[in-house]
This record gives sequence, structure tokens and C-alpha cells, in this order.
Amino acid sequence: MPRAGLIKPTHKAVQLYYQILQSFDHQHVTHEGALRSAFQTMLADTARTHSWTLVPELATKAGGKRVVPDGTMRDQNSLPRGYWEAKDTGDDLDTEITKKSKLGYPLTNTIFEDTREAVLFQNKSVIMRVQLTDPRKLAGVLNAFRHHGVLRKLANVLQATGLVVLNAFRLYEVLRDLASAKPHHLRDLCSTPFGITEFLRAPIAA
Repeated sequence: MPRAGLIKPTHKAVQLYYQILQSFDHQHVTHEGALRSAFQTMLADTARTHSWTLVPELATKAGGKRVVPDGTMRDQNSLPRGYWEAKDTGDDLDTEITKKSKLGYPLTNTIFEDTREAVLFQNKSVIMRVQLTDPRKLAGVLNAFRHHGVLRKLANVLQATGLVVLNAFRLYEVLRDLASAKPHHLRDLCSTPFGITEFLRAPIAA
């Protein structure tokens, strides 16, 4: 099984993403169909290191409605782990997110992006909003997306024991202290505050 560590700004999939966008820019290509292919390629490449598969245009039922996210992340058991939705740069991203939400699109662990900005929802709340021109922030949102389940379980454990952690740096310290007793993927996550402090600025919903 591939080892699921942190994605760094220098990861080859991240660098390829920017190279593809630069190529499109040189060709004066701005339509959504082309631009979203760059993000799709990056998601697919990084998914494999997590034993996930990105499935484009997979229909699903949400609230009794049929919806078709641009991408669905599935694990080895074909269970959905996250969703991705790309929007055109000419659209207002927040307006498009509201439209999708009203249509019943899942917000459990979902990235909405328009090439310029990405908004990550987890458990129906906005966890991160980042400018995609910054490789560090892009890597951070990918790490938050990939490790959603691990951190939510840990947050639930901390809440159950009465430990309330609202400060990202304090939670990093808790993670680091617990890392030696956790599986290797959590040790990787705890090895540096990068990728943690960016998206744990607010409490994780139970």
C-alpha cells in the first residue's frame, strides 16, 4: 500500500499543475473544461499515494436528489472519501457554491475551486479558503482534504475526553505528543505543523 505522507509544495504533481496552467496561459486558454483538467490531473496523481481513486463525473444521491460532482474520491473499498467541483473563472465562486449546495451537492469533504481560489468544506462548514497561486496553500488544502477522516476522529476523541482545542498550534502539539502511538500516516501528519495549522483554525464539527 502506498505511504500517505504530507504533500509538499515541491511535490511533482503540484509542480505539474502550475506547468499545465502556465502552458494554457501562453495559449490564451481560459475555459473551464481545459483549466479544470489541470486540477483533475493533480488530484488523481496525489490520490494514488493515499490508495484513493479519482472518478470523474460519478452520479450520486444526496438528499434524494441526483447530483454529479466533477470528481469523487473513492478508497480501495469504493467508498466516497471526498468530492471536487470546478467552476469557471468568470463565475463568482461563492455564488456557484451556494447553487450547488441548494442542489444537494455533498459538503462532507469537498473542494470547490475556480483555478484562482479553492474553498474546502468539511462537515458542511468552510474549513479553508486559499489562493491557488500559492503552492504552500495549495499543498495545505490537499493535505486537509486527504486527512479529513484522521483528524475528525482525533477531534472527536479529544472532545469526548473533555479536552477542547481551539488553537491550531496547541492542537499540533497534541498531535505531536500522540504521534509515537499512532500509525505511520498520523506520524507523517504530525511531523511538521505544515498542513495542520492552515486548516485547523476553527473547531472541527462533530
